[in-house]
Amino acid sequence: MNFRAITVKLFLLVTTFTSSFGLFTNVSLSTIFNENKPLVGFALTTLGKILNPTAASTTQRPAGFTSKLTKLLASLLNIPPEVYFSTHQHILQQGYPAEEHFVVTPDGYILTVNRIPGPRHSRGRSRSPDVVLMMTATLSSSSDYIVSSPNHSLAYLLADAGYDVWLGNVRGTRDGRNHTRLNPDKDRRFWNFSIDDVARYDYPALASYITRHAGVERFFFVGFSAANRCLFMSASAPNSFIDKIRLSVSLAPALGTEQSSPFMSFFSKIFSGIRGAVEKFNGGQFYHGNDFMMSLIYIACSDRSKLRPICLRLIATIMGGMHSGYDGKDKLAFAMNSVLSGTSNKAAQHQAQINTSPVLRMFNYGAGNMAAYGSEKPPAYNLSLVSAPVALFVSPDDRLMPIGGLESLKKSLTNVVVTHFIKQPDYGHMDLIFSDSAKELVYDHVLPLMKLF
Repeated sequence: MNFRAITVKLFLLVTTFTSSFGLFTNVSLSTIFNENKPLVGFALTTLGKILNPTAASTTQRPAGFTSKLTKLLASLLNIPPEVYFSTHQHILQQGYPAEEHFVVTPDGYILTVNRIPGPRHSRGRSRSPDVVLMMTATLSSSSDYIVSSPNHSLAYLLADAGYDVWLGNVRGTRDGRNHTRLNPDKDRRFWNFSIDDVARYDYPALASYITRHAGVERFFFVGFSAANRCLFMSASAPNSFIDKIRLSVSLAPALGTEQSSPFMSFFSKIFSGIRGAVEKFNGGQFYHGNDFMMSLIYIACSDRSKLRPICLRLIATIMGGMHSGYDGKDKLAFAMNSVLSGTSNKAAQHQAQINTSPVLRMFNYGAGNMAAYGSEKPPAYNLSLVSAPVALFVSPDDRLMPIGGLESLKKSLTNVVVTHFIKQPDYGHMDLIFSDSAKELVYDHVLPLMKLF
């Protein structure tokens, strides 16, 4: 497929949705999709073929590039090979010992876990009793914690401080696209999961595996963004591990809020209306951060790109912050490729439901709630079950997880030991793990706190 054909088809997709959104104030989304069904169908099908080319399902991506188009882009535009590195490869490149483990959930999903078993330039095989599981948002990759340099990445700082570091992934991400029975490229059932399933199955499976292999009974937990909600939700699971957590370090936490971010309010309203139509064309997969998409993000957001200021402005508008610390070595592009890893339509919709509600509830099926739960509303999670000590680290300018939901979260949790507000007023959502100033403003407070538990 040549560049001209791709450009024409992508332009068609953008034009279709742009014209549809322009009519949104006067016409319902269902009407728009019905009247433009052939055009929208063609555009979505085309995009699906580009973004999700058929390939063998594996969490260990083969060396090289996954498509001729990606290879051509990389060659013509001098995209560095590190753009396509796995988390395991990035850790080794920085001189740290690395292990790659695979965890099977009770319902058959195979999740990759990356372990840093020792400090830099060591042989690894940590016998440290201080084990830490680090989790990030359901759309993101475990590489979130190692995008920055070793002196500015929390995972590396913890490894250098003697911790046995485990970086977990969940279903639907680049490192969670495998299953004992289902092929994510062919079987829609693979993508029939919400955040409820992540909390009920993925988190307990990861915790059980790590404690067993590290030989410890209790461990630290570090969560970024929606990972904190998954932890709180997992406390209601039959096989909850919440009593095994020595301390939960919650970066950019939020429960939900009546004053949700404009982006989440817009997304929730839009996606709930079009999910049925979109599902027919993307097979239930909300996003696939494959090598082709990583190429496009690198092209748009790398240091040499003329589109980089637009990337920064867009991210700052949605998430806040982005004030400094994203210059040099294409850090912004690597960060975005890590954040955008993959998930299901259902999980994305559930995320939007949570972000626009003051109560943390299970997935809302609307008219189907009675069949699913036996009640008109989905059940609320009981956060009083979160017995582990929790430390909250909050950004003042977090627009994705607004600070307005913090008081509700603190009232719901029974064991909040620390609430740390970042002192820089323009600090945003992503700054907590990607900004170069995160070490001084965040991590220099996290590590001493963990020593107390």
